[in-house]
Amino acid sequence: RFLLGPLFALLLTHGISSASAQESTPGWNSGWRNADGSLKLALAFGGGYDTSAGATRKYQGVGWNYRMGAGYRLNRRFAALVEYGFDHFGIPQSQAPYIYRNFLNPPTSVDGNIHLWSVTLEPTFNYFQTEHYGGYLVGGGGFYRKLTSINLPANQCVLFTGFPTCFPVTAAMTHTSNNAGGANLGAGFGWRVWDHSNTKLFLEARYVWIDGQSSPNNTLYPPANYHTGYYPITGGVRW
Repeated sequence: RFLLGPLFALLLTHGISSASAQESTPGWNSGWRNADGSLKLALAFGGGYDTSAGATRKYQGVGWNYRMGAGYRLNRRFAALVEYGFDHFGIPQSQAPYIYRNFLNPPTSVDGNIHLWSVTLEPTFNYFQTEHYGGYLVGGGGFYRKLTSINLPANQCVLFTGFPTCFPVTAAMTHTSNNAGGANLGAGFGWRVWDHSNTKLFLEARYVWIDGQSSPNNTLYPPANYHTGYYPITGGVRW
């Protein structure tokens, strides 16, 4: 009789310990997790700095970006996110003589910008991961829309069909757009904020290439429709 109490307590403790171990085992009893304990839902938000690359630097300056993405994680190493991106660039001041080439009294500086919207599929591979640190590769592609906006100075005279006559400019701004496919490739580094947390801070760099094509509709600044290359450097939070 005296052994029944301790024996029952031992069996009860063993049962609770087994149940706790089972519940804490990664991937068990959860439809949101994979078998290795990783969350199936992948999220990413961030922003950062852009710099143009190669020949693009002649007609597109530096800028900034933000990114947001959501997708599915297959396991600790592989994930695929659908990402929305926005990039804002300035126009180099050296382009003022070219942009305002038809003005009799051309401005000496450019008042305008270039915006890029993108929707892309971004597979991600974690090639290195510890409890707190990890490295990953990211690359994908999709749709890019580029909008170039340039302010035109009012009350200026412009050469008209090659003749020395002129007329006052009334348009305050001109827009030209270009849609194209593109691709990107890069690498990043992540830091887990807390032990056993799914939240990670990240810093990554990519190269983006967009297959822009010349358009007869863009007569003010045709280079804005050319092939585009740039490096976005982005930091943020991943789950």
